[in-house]
Amino acid sequence: MSGGPAVGEDGTVFGVNVARQSDGQLVSFLVSEEHVRRLLEQPHRLRGDAARFAGEVAAQLDRRQAALMQQLLSTPLPTSALSHYTAPDVPQDIARCWGDTSHVDRELYTIDTKMCVPEVRLYVSDSLQLADIRFMHRVLKSKSLGAIRFANLVERYYIAADFSYSARKEDVTAFRCQDDFISNPSGVVRAALCVRAYRKFEGLYDLKLRMVTLGSADEALLSSLELDAVGFHEGMRYVQRYVSATAWTK
Repeated sequence: MSGGPAVGEDGTVFGVNVARQSDGQLVSFLVSEEHVRRLLEQPHRLRGDAARFAGEVAAQLDRRQAALMQQLLSTPLPTSALSHYTAPDVPQDIARCWGDTSHVDRELYTIDTKMCVPEVRLYVSDSLQLADIRFMHRVLKSKSLGAIRFANLVERYYIAADFSYSARKEDVTAFRCQDDFISNPSGVVRAALCVRAYRKFEGLYDLKLRMVTLGSADEALLSSLELDAVGFHEGMRYVQRYVSATAWTK
């Protein structure tokens, strides 16, 4: 059970159970003994000194975001083909992806979806769990809506494109957003970028991007991207790469 020891046949504790997956066969997940020893040493070293403990958390978050952004920015941005579009992707070791196709409203239109999210979240506190990077692509295709109704449908999905986790105002500021039209070699996209800062961890921000391709009366790519607890300049560099990697042929 969670928090209990993982014991070998010889009676040696080699880890601590931290989670389980109960669908299908029961599988437990462990923190190994070597990491448990280090974790036990840290609270003892920092006990009674809240400021030093908070500083240790901040330092670990800084190292985490630096490693993540180094990985994202130092290699070519992978892409995948979705209908007539080329959409940004992420390395497979960062996030798990899956797709789905929906036929909606008696075949008036279809939605092809690809979503990528991390397998786990980074626990900071009960109110703050971070997920590194996640994104979602949706290709909307009209079958018999007509140009005006399809434009209205795309607008509704664009406005509603949001899978951001909630956080307390004690942890983060309110989002500040800018919505604009951006040109790239394939055409024009409408994009909204929102940013909020962490109150207790100076220099870390959440970035949330949503964008939609324009110029077609019967097909559009909607894309949402979220980065948790990253440096502002590094996050903006990745957002720019993400927008530039979006292309289409129709």
